[in-house]
Amino acid sequence: MNPPASPPRDRLSVDVSPSVALLLDHISTITGTPKAQILSQSLLDALPGLLERADLLKKRSGELSQALKGVKR
Repeated sequence: MNPPASPPRDRLSVDVSPSVALLLDHISTITGTPKAQILSQSLLDALPGLLERADLLKKRSGELSQALKGVKR
């Protein structure tokens, strides 16, 4: 019997600063967790805040666009 197929995943290459690399190495060494898994979980944890910021930027951009249309009249 074959194991269940895992869901497809997108691969992403990430460049980090030397200080971030050192911190990831440290966390990985202490926890035994692969660095990719640490980054993946960190992104999942940060997504709600990132989405909120993106939505606020989109809203503000629309407001500024509307304000500029009013000035051009």
